[in-house]
Amino acid sequence: MRENRKFTAEAKVSILREHLQNNISVSELSKQYDIHPNLIMNWRKQLFEGALETFSGKHKDAIGYGERKLADMENELTHKDKIISKLTEEILIVKKKVSGKSSVGLGWRPI
Repeated sequence: MRENRKFTAEAKVSILREHLQNNISVSELSKQYDIHPNLIMNWRKQLFEGALETFSGKHKDAIGYGERKLADMENELTHKDKIISKLTEEILIVKKKVSGKSSVGLGWRPI
């Protein structure tokens, strides 16, 4: 049983370049590289689908969306950290008022 090989992006582009620029048939390339012809055809399909995104500008929009989403998530995390910090402070104040003691008598010790 033959093990599945992984092809790098560079290898895929190189094989597709041979096919498209040098007019080498898919069947010849599949024999040369010991690859099933359908795999080469799938790579070619992916290449042209990616080209549509590149030329239409959707790729840039997707990157911008990802960056905006990451910034929003970082802001939300910072906001939650501030809320947790404030609540922790309020809990300590209430515990001190209830016990009438410092934090040493509350069952925990600061690090």
